[in-house]
Amino acid sequence: MRYLLERFLPLVIVLVALTVSHRVFAEDKDKASQLNQQAIKSYKAKAYLKAIDLWLQATDFADDEQLIKLHKNLGLALKKLERPAEAWYHLTTYMQRSPVTDGSVAKQVQQLEKDLKKIHTKVNVSSQPAGALAILPPGDRMHKLRTPFTWWLPPGEFNVEFHKEGYAVTKEVLRVEYGGRDQFDFALKRAATTGTLKLTGNPDGSSVRLNGKAQGPLPYHADLKPASYDVAVYYIDGRVWKGRATVTAGQTTEMAVQVGTVLTPPPVAKKKKSGSDGWKWATLGGGAVLMGVGVVLHATGISNNNTRYDEVKDKWLAKGLDQVTSTSDEAYLGYVSEFDSVFEEDVKPFLTGAYVLYGIGGAAVLTGAIALMLPPAGHDGETSQFHLTPALAPGQAGLDFRITF
Repeated sequence: MRYLLERFLPLVIVLVALTVSHRVFAEDKDKASQLNQQAIKSYKAKAYLKAIDLWLQATDFADDEQLIKLHKNLGLALKKLERPAEAWYHLTTYMQRSPVTDGSVAKQVQQLEKDLKKIHTKVNVSSQPAGALAILPPGDRMHKLRTPFTWWLPPGEFNVEFHKEGYAVTKEVLRVEYGGRDQFDFALKRAATTGTLKLTGNPDGSSVRLNGKAQGPLPYHADLKPASYDVAVYYIDGRVWKGRATVTAGQTTEMAVQVGTVLTPPPVAKKKKSGSDGWKWATLGGGAVLMGVGVVLHATGISNNNTRYDEVKDKWLAKGLDQVTSTSDEAYLGYVSEFDSVFEEDVKPFLTGAYVLYGIGGAAVLTGAIALMLPPAGHDGETSQFHLTPALAPGQAGLDFRITF
């Protein structure tokens, strides 16, 4: 059983994952199209703000081809609202990504740039590494841009926030002067993966232990993975100090050890020790997946049986099957022979596969369920047992199982 699971379960999981991901991608495209159509209706009704909000929602679901059109729509709507800097950005992005040249949009971009130069400065913002999500200003849904990007800003100070997976959120300020600096580059810092624990106190005869493991004398200073730790400091004269430290990534936790005091954390319910249940759940889940595939094969076989039966029957009815008076007639024998052949080719393989998967999947589900029901040996001083014995009755045979725990 475990061999079959190791062989076929990964393949089944991959096939299911590919099917689900394809369906989700198609649903996202449909969602983007629906939002786009709603936005177009609002735009035609001159409800430009509503249209812009719908188009921005659509960008969360759109694919690359849809995004190109959304940038154009956003630019035209923002131009209607006399927001030239944002209109310039979206129309420029549309022109850069569009596979064809749009002369009308190009003229509008040139005019927008001519007007913006009067009081704005074109700034180029980049980050190291590139590809960070810049929010200008923080909290503004309208201005979520990927570095590097170009934007028009009037003189002043503008807060910007950079987000990138694996890096700490970086907050910076763009100080813009008319005709002044137009290049801004910011270095992002990797997000902290550890925190610091510092223990101070009388070092004489001390021994620090974290989760029962000796660490050495006080003072103690170490970078640790984020978690909660049981801390104990033992002295050679028998005194003990205990506490509980919570270490957070990027932060320092300091604790002062006072000799003669005992700090006990709030009582925590102890979890019963148990072995790993991973393989048990994998067995049960894998069996359920196999049975699900069996259902699909079974339904396909039944559908093929009904369809092919009607086709063969109609064919032989045309040859006089309804005039048959004996099972030895040529028409009847031909009909039976052809249907048997069709059944062997188009129906039986699916039904056989379904029954095999039912058997393997059912056995896996039963095995996983029984394994999960059984506590591990030695649990609370007792030993769990599972007995499987033959059961005989007049004209019948089977298996009897008994669980003791």
